Amino acid sequence: MARVNTQRTVLVALAVVVPILAALAVGLAGFRWYSAAHDESLAQAQQRETVLRQAEQAAINLNTLDYRNVEQGLKLWQRSTTGALHDELSSNAKRYAQVIGQGKVKTQAEVKGSAVKRLNPASQTAVVLIGIDVTVIPDSGKPTAKRERLRLTMSNTPQGWKASRVQAIQA
Repeated sequence: MARVNTQRTVLVALAVVVPILAALAVGLAGFRWYSAAHDESLAQAQQRETVLRQAEQAAINLNTLDYRNVEQGLKLWQRSTTGALHDELSSNAKRYAQVIGQGKVKTQAEVKGSAVKRLNPASQTAVVLIGIDVTVIPDSGKPTAKRERLRLTMSNTPQGWKASRVQAIQA
């Protein structure tokens, strides 16, 4: 009879303890899920990825141009920039169009590598380093390729991340 009471006591104890342990496990899993979903580092990683993609596109846009379609290229330059850089490109667009038209060249850019050097969520700015190959195709003659390293300062605008400054980096 003592053996039956002991088994019954163990079963009752298990019946009480197992649901408590299960509830604790579910609670811990829920807490971990919530923490991961609301982790600031996840949001910052997503923001870094977004600024990186948009900086790469801005570098391509600012280094690709066809003299036969200058106006469209210059508009793309303007859509890719903000601040003083945008103002400078806009105010000198006619002069750029004339120089590019006279040069009769086409350029094509391809990003070879990039990295976010700094992201400042408080000021909504970032610095992105980009390695880019630019192929210059003259109207007559052989194409030439050059490799450039750029430092783009990006600013977050209502229309997305845009280049506010572009600097060539010396090797």
